Amino acid sequence: MDIAVAIPTYNRAALLPETLDAVLAQTLLPTEIVVCDDGSTDDTCAVLARYAPQVERCQIPNAGPGSARAAAIAATRAPWIALCDSDDLWDPTHLARLAMLAARWPGATLLFSNFQTFGPAARDPRDKFASAPPGWWAHMIKVREDNFADLGVAPYAGFLSFQPIFPSAMMFRRELYDAIGGIWPAVSRWRAEDAHLTRRLLLRARVACDFQPTTAIRKHLGNFSAEDLKNDEAGLRILQALRQEPIVQTSFLAAHEAAITRDTAALFRGYFYARQFAAAAHLAADNPALELGWRRSAARLLGPMINRP
Repeated sequence: MDIAVAIPTYNRAALLPETLDAVLAQTLLPTEIVVCDDGSTDDTCAVLARYAPQVERCQIPNAGPGSARAAAIAATRAPWIALCDSDDLWDPTHLARLAMLAARWPGATLLFSNFQTFGPAARDPRDKFASAPPGWWAHMIKVREDNFADLGVAPYAGFLSFQPIFPSAMMFRRELYDAIGGIWPAVSRWRAEDAHLTRRLLLRARVACDFQPTTAIRKHLGNFSAEDLKNDEAGLRILQALRQEPIVQTSFLAAHEAAITRDTAALFRGYFYARQFAAAAHLAADNPALELGWRRSAARLLGPMINRP
């Protein structure tokens, strides 16, 4: 099975060797490994020179992770593309198990594995799949054989309520990537820009997954409450951007709009509890249908800001 590995990086010279060592230790070696350096100013170039010719390097002026990921993909030719961020780690069987998954369901075009988090900001000891809402997997799985599961064609609506896919655990066919038009340059610097790609892939793919965790996602230190709010903002922005996708309009509009309504209310609550009252007021002003109970409970603190232009 021919697999290209695409890795975007920016100023990760200290962590990149561990990631590349894990990729090169795969029991099923990839056909190509391309790292796109997004204009790093540290020792990334010297690090990559040590891995040549097994690892190819391309470089772009700093344009954000989305553009670097797209450039890495464009520099490859294999029919399957596996993504990996430059600070994450693969179990030695990661690609081999994804290849087994593809052999189990040859029609699948988007594959992903379970993962766990590690590092100073890792908060949940469970693997990602175990954190799904009760009953979610039972609703999503069409067929399960051992640790492998077929989730069917375009299971987009189900993924609006829970998102277990992370780029470093994902592999997809190049023809699917080309069919959706690749990565949008306009979202390259968006927070969680990778979710924009994942959701668009889910709109058209036949999807299968591996319940065995084969990827470790590194979590860096940060302000947890502030990070959660930023992630909620980013997720809502992505859903709003996808409103005009033709396939959303024809097949998933009701589920998509329900998710926007739900996430808008959740973001409002997040702003309120974080005492970001001005942000809550602006969100309420932009969304007059926002749940009235929240408006009334917040009225005393938000006051006239709710009605400001």
